[in-house]
Amino acid sequence: MKIDASAARPLPQLLDRYSREYFKGWADGRLLVQQCPDCSHWQHYPRALCENCGATPQFREQEPVGTVYTYTIIRQMGVEPFRSEVPYPIVMVELDCGVKIMGTLTDCSVEDVHVGMPVEGYSITFDDSIGIPYWRPRTSPQV
Repeated sequence: MKIDASAARPLPQLLDRYSREYFKGWADGRLLVQQCPDCSHWQHYPRALCENCGATPQFREQEPVGTVYTYTIIRQMGVEPFRSEVPYPIVMVELDCGVKIMGTLTDCSVEDVHVGMPVEGYSITFDDSIGIPYWRPRTSPQV
């Protein structure tokens, strides 16, 4: 499955600085994940407080690689541009730091998707500052 980056699609509302920084990171080709400086807890989705201890988390750049933790295949969708893209897999990717991030898996058939599949993240940038994360099979070993 390929994403039509020219198609209009709903984008996240960037209502706080944490969301803006996260999606701007993807637009710049970087995966930013929050880690707490007090208790070392990693968390995603970005928020103002550490969900473990209440301290102020900091963004840390992570390699955009992981494995498929779970997935589902979207086979019906009533609106464009998604209707033209079905069927497509939505995956929950587990990063090395333990954080799980959801996204669309591209560049493979839905029959090839499986739990434990190594994947790498990339983004497509919309509106010049919103990078939407996508995942594709990792073809080379992580270095």
